[in-house]
Amino acid sequence: MSKKYNLVACSLMQRYLNSINASKTEEVIRLLTKYQTNTSEKLLEYMKKDGLIKYDLSDYSEIQLDFLQSCINSNVDVTLMLNPEFSPEQMEQIYLGLRYNMHMNNTYKMSYLWLLDTTEPRGAIYIDVALYAHTYYNAEQMRIIREGLERGLDVFWYSNPMFNARQMDIIRKGLLDGVDVSIYASPNFAWDQMYAIHLGLVQGLPAWLYANTSYSTNKMATAREALKKGLDIRPLLRSKISDVDFVQSVQKSSNSCSA
Repeated sequence: MSKKYNLVACSLMQRYLNSINASKTEEVIRLLTKYQTNTSEKLLEYMKKDGLIKYDLSDYSEIQLDFLQSCINSNVDVTLMLNPEFSPEQMEQIYLGLRYNMHMNNTYKMSYLWLLDTTEPRGAIYIDVALYAHTYYNAEQMRIIREGLERGLDVFWYSNPMFNARQMDIIRKGLLDGVDVSIYASPNFAWDQMYAIHLGLVQGLPAWLYANTSYSTNKMATAREALKKGLDIRPLLRSKISDVDFVQSVQKSSNSCSA
């Protein structure tokens, strides 16, 4: 064990041996015993910033430390995932992005055939993992941003942390489908409203006619079906009638046309 690491260990021991929480002290001693022998000096170097130790072992859970160590063993730079506020699941999403970059870099160097594959969008050769390596994203949000980056999508449209994971995913699908996501890429739309608009756009309908945050999902679905039948619903949409009356009026118009 290096001299620097001895200093860190001593600091931790001194801090917690005086703690009134005996169970916490025992836990720290156990972690120190484990990672004094298993934690590489590389991890300690990552924990340093400007010559000072930015984090120490007491900041992390055992699961986090094990994960960081496994990343280092895989030759992955753990700088972006060092924040102990990241859950293991968040760390994993950062790791997957970094591993993607390593894989794509090796693939690009080894074969040009990948560049000729047009069966699927080939995605990006390199993704900026730092775009989603933030504690204000949960692991699911990170995953959806990461997958968008890997497909070469402009994740700007759904990187707002005010979007929940479902909202992000529908915007991502819109980008993959090539529709104008600006019509529904707003946190003010619930995810099911987004999906109703998305379906209309994918079907080539003027879904912007019912892209209104005040419309219920049922009203949007009714409007979409009416547009598919070629009905002019603009006067009804401009009226002040309730959603229930709108649905009933559209159904009457639809029945009249089919009679």
